[in-house]
Amino acid sequence: MTSAPAADPTPGSGNLSGTLLHTAFDQFMAYKSGQADATQRAYRSDYAGICEAITSHTGTPSDLLTVSDALDKTVLWKAFGTRFKGRPTSSLKRCWSTWNGLCEFLVDQEYIASNPMKSVPNRNAGPPPAPPKSLEEPDVHRMLTQLAMPDPDSPNDWRERDLALILSGLLLGFRTGDMISLNIGDFSPHHEEPGTMTVRILGKGSKYRILVAEEGLTQILEAYLASRARRFPETVPVGRRSKRKPWRKFAPEQPLFVGADGQRITRGTVQYRTKRAYARAGITPTPGANTHRLRHSFAIALAESGVPVHVLKDLLGHSTLASTQKYLEASGQATRNASRSNPYYAALPHQE
Repeated sequence: MTSAPAADPTPGSGNLSGTLLHTAFDQFMAYKSGQADATQRAYRSDYAGICEAITSHTGTPSDLLTVSDALDKTVLWKAFGTRFKGRPTSSLKRCWSTWNGLCEFLVDQEYIASNPMKSVPNRNAGPPPAPPKSLEEPDVHRMLTQLAMPDPDSPNDWRERDLALILSGLLLGFRTGDMISLNIGDFSPHHEEPGTMTVRILGKGSKYRILVAEEGLTQILEAYLASRARRFPETVPVGRRSKRKPWRKFAPEQPLFVGADGQRITRGTVQYRTKRAYARAGITPTPGANTHRLRHSFAIALAESGVPVHVLKDLLGHSTLASTQKYLEASGQATRNASRSNPYYAALPHQE
């Protein structure tokens, strides 16, 4: 004779993870009883659809699913992937919102410790993103050579500015936003190493990162600032016009990069001048990511040079190592290092 199942525990009684999921969902629906009938029907439809997908992965009938069985982030990830493969993102987002609300309720009621939906994408991912792609070294040399020459096809040709702009991406890993927002005062002399400068950047998440511009780059920037003072003498403050050093000619709050009007450079100008530099060098543009490709090149070049991942993370201003890891993977350096470390290479017979 089969014994009757034990009664589900209630919030506050402990061992809540073994509660049948449909019981927990009924409590959630009681909590949402003030919602319109159509909304409640949508909740139940979203719940039933994902339970069906969970059952297909686990083999457990939906009416026997427990909270711990169903609300595992890996199980949910697979269930949502199965349920919404090839379906509109709008449907996925609505269902995701239902389950996110359910999980938040269960966290509040102490059924689960954390919300597993934070690990489930709320949009169709499509194909996996391509790994970061850097510029090839010959392309970089060709581009820099072209930038040092006049551009007869550009009415706003400004070699010094464009060279400084491109190199700030390649040598400092600047984002487009950095190129726009940086001021003269964000650069300061590095007193221990004459000719170098410290760069203080306020980046994503309102976090500062510190970079060092080596002497070769600071000379390029100085040449650009000198040309800027000649182009737009009216933008040089009266009290600074007698200064000999280009960095001293401008006030700290003035923008580092300016456009053809002498005002702070715009996103459109940064993107156009980068695209123009690519075209002159015969480099195929990367739609929507031409400037960011300079940053990719900076990161991959350092990864290939063996810069530790935690140092690269700080240089790029990433909040997590996961964001930085993709550059190590793109460089292949970690894989090559691991291959070289295999001690069995020493056992290979010598080839005459």
